Amino acid sequence: MRGRRARATPHICGRKNPNIKNDDDDINEDIYYSAGTERAVKRAAGGAVQSVRELFVIDAKTGRAINRSSTSSSFAIVRPPGHHCCNGASGFCYLNNVAIAAKHAQEVLGLKKVAIIDWDYHHGDGTQEIFYKDPTVLTIS
Repeated sequence: MRGRRARATPHICGRKNPNIKNDDDDINEDIYYSAGTERAVKRAAGGAVQSVRELFVIDAKTGRAINRSSTSSSFAIVRPPGHHCCNGASGFCYLNNVAIAAKHAQEVLGLKKVAIIDWDYHHGDGTQEIFYKDPTVLTIS
């Protein structure tokens, strides 16, 4: 497996307009588009990012985490789930929400290491592939 770099800036698995289906789209029976798809997937990724941000006191000037907040834990229940997405939409997933949240924690908040625990019924293959060669992110799925 090759490791892929996650981006803190959301991208929809290489698509600029996920609600527009072209003949060139590599779509399978697990991937559905509608007029609200792009908005839904961006909100799901934003929810994952916000759940990470809730855990920290963030400096207003730098945007970096300066301390833990009084929130002891956080959990983002979002759909679509995202953990199958790596280099293309897959398994009902358009954005890898947890990968975006993890890279946000590192690149924006300044955390050095991140652990991702994915206890979904089946394996988060996209998340594993994204961070496979990244020693700063531990993935358990």
